[in-house]
Amino acid sequence: MAPRKFFVGGNWKCNGTGDDVKKIVTVLNEAEVPSEDAVEVVVSPPFVFLQQATGLLRPDFAVAAQNCWVRKGGAFTGEISAEMLVNLQPEFVDIINKTRRKQGEARAACHKAKDRGGACSGLLLDPEAMGRGVLEVHLVDAKGLFGSDFLGKIDPYVIVQYRSQERKSSTSRDEGRNPSWNEVFRFQINSSAANGQHKLFLRIMDHDNFSSDDFLGQATINVTDLISTGMESGASQLNAAKYSVVSADNSYHGEIRVGLTFTATKVEEDGGQAGGWTHSSRE
Repeated sequence: MAPRKFFVGGNWKCNGTGDDVKKIVTVLNEAEVPSEDAVEVVVSPPFVFLQQATGLLRPDFAVAAQNCWVRKGGAFTGEISAEMLVNLQPEFVDIINKTRRKQGEARAACHKAKDRGGACSGLLLDPEAMGRGVLEVHLVDAKGLFGSDFLGKIDPYVIVQYRSQERKSSTSRDEGRNPSWNEVFRFQINSSAANGQHKLFLRIMDHDNFSSDDFLGQATINVTDLISTGMESGASQLNAAKYSVVSADNSYHGEIRVGLTFTATKVEEDGGQAGGWTHSSRE
């Protein structure tokens, strides 16, 4: 496996003057950093200083534009279109989600920049605003579960898993193959685009007093669109619906009913000094 290449980015936000740019760039140019094979360094000055920073900065450091308007030029005061950025040829476009909240708009802006001559060769997204919020899972009931208990009786419970987080339901007693729970579980979502799809796993188990618990089946729910929609609108919901329960060999073992709600966590604008990315995701 090739050694990991680190990516270090500094966003200057809305700070500085022309003289400040000269001072910062001088410090950066004199800094001792590992080779380009080990680390990639990018700075993102305000738009008015892009050309100045690009002209002064050492060649092994890259410059990123702070923003890119998703549409063509027009009566959009203060926006910067991809056509404008092409003239300055920044190697990256930094779509700051604290400012341009919707991830879909951020992606569209990056693709637009690429279409206008390659002004965006990387997309840097703020992970704090990408997928942060609370996912609520309403475990309702199940129907037609298959059991292997030699007495023909099952006492089902559910282990709900989202990535490394797990929640366990109560055990349904004396309801056999058609248990009900009516319980709500909450999961903290804090995930960047680099983490890929968001999936929820529900493992249905049969509690046994005298031996290890038996696996009855599993349901998988893809909640990627739910989270994406919630990040755009503030909240999103899927009413209780039926999902197939399958065994290890993918055969049908009943169904489980689950409702889902995602509520995005508001990330406040920080008015502090110019800051950098603690983590970035490149496409």
